[in-house]
Amino acid sequence: MSQSAINVSADATAARAGADRKEGALARLACEVLQGRDIKLLLDETVRLVSAALEVQCCAIFQHDGEARNILLRAAWGLSSGLVRNFSCGRDEDSYFGLAYSFPEPLVVPDFCRETRFRTPLLLLDAGVRSGFTITIPGDVTPFGVLGVYSTEQRGFDKNDLLFAKAMATLLATANNRTQIESALRESELRYRLMVEGSEQVFFYVHDNNHVLRYASKSLFDVLGYEPEEVVGHRGEEFFAEDPENQIGIELTDSALKDGFDWKKELHTSMH
Repeated sequence: MSQSAINVSADATAARAGADRKEGALARLACEVLQGRDIKLLLDETVRLVSAALEVQCCAIFQHDGEARNILLRAAWGLSSGLVRNFSCGRDEDSYFGLAYSFPEPLVVPDFCRETRFRTPLLLLDAGVRSGFTITIPGDVTPFGVLGVYSTEQRGFDKNDLLFAKAMATLLATANNRTQIESALRESELRYRLMVEGSEQVFFYVHDNNHVLRYASKSLFDVLGYEPEEVVGHRGEEFFAEDPENQIGIELTDSALKDGFDWKKELHTSMH
């Protein structure tokens, strides 16, 4: 076998190994996201997986603070652990992070030592970084953050490397969006519970299609003298009279359940 054929075979083997590492990293992170892991743990896992898959020495995730003026280091691999969540720098337009956040495409830097578009952060210079690129992590209005991939050796990054990093960033964005939704739901549920459980002059109840009570707030005792446990499992009419306005809601609810229509009508579910 000629030397050129050996080289081609070696290149193909290396390419296949690289593709396998990327596929494995994506599968691992996707699994972690589906399991509902905490976003901070996902950030730490992402920088580890990306570093291993792309065979680079450093990887980091940066986010801006609440006012979007400063950049904070949220997770890192290959950098001093003491810098995580302690490093902060400005986000000027002519700075590296300012450009990374505003750049619509991956910001690729072949050689930081010869870069003229921005000032290289001391964080990267101290780590001996030579080459790298950044990918923005999508957010609702502004980017959730920036994923940075860095090598201490001068090297190039091909299209597959950039697509892989973008896919990992998209998974993080999905996880962050889920976290925000869950947080909003918890706050909404808390406000509802405070309203329901804190009411003393009214009580709230929920009944099924047969008008059997499935829930009654604790304030039922203050209003009518019944404990919730006494009425749950029974029809409400055995204990109290329905608000006349509820009959309209009941008829609409029954019709919706029967015909499959989603009626958006007000139903009074409190008594006083």
